[in-house]
Amino acid sequence: KTEPPGSLEKPRKGRPVIEPSKDLRFFDESLRNVIIVDDNPLRLFQFRNARIFKKFHADDWCTTQDEAVKAGYDVSMQTVSREIESAVEYMNANPEVPFATAFLPYTPLGQTAVQFIMDGRKWTKAQAMEYLRKNPSIADKRF
Repeated sequence: KTEPPGSLEKPRKGRPVIEPSKDLRFFDESLRNVIIVDDNPLRLFQFRNARIFKKFHADDWCTTQDEAVKAGYDVSMQTVSREIESAVEYMNANPEVPFATAFLPYTPLGQTAVQFIMDGRKWTKAQAMEYLRKNPSIADKRF
């Protein structure tokens, strides 16, 4: 990114990053076995491998008096852990399905596809997730 003078001393003075900067191909060129849990989809290249999560600041979590916020983080983090575990279980039970495909229903693009399938077929969420995992091309690659 290009920063104006003075931004090194005061980083908030600089312009924000407006181009994607997190490329998961660094970890897995095929993108079959990697996901990212992140708070800023604008920095991502591979949206099909992204689980978006509210920005977490440990200091705020430790000092907040707002129990709804604290509970929100506690439950949400557990939810993401369960989603990862669920994807691993599915992948282990279906060796032909890579991890990223097993996790696809939990990504924003996958969730959109799951809802699309549910609406069209009047299926349960579990049925739609299973169908998406077997037909991952239904999920768009980009927003």
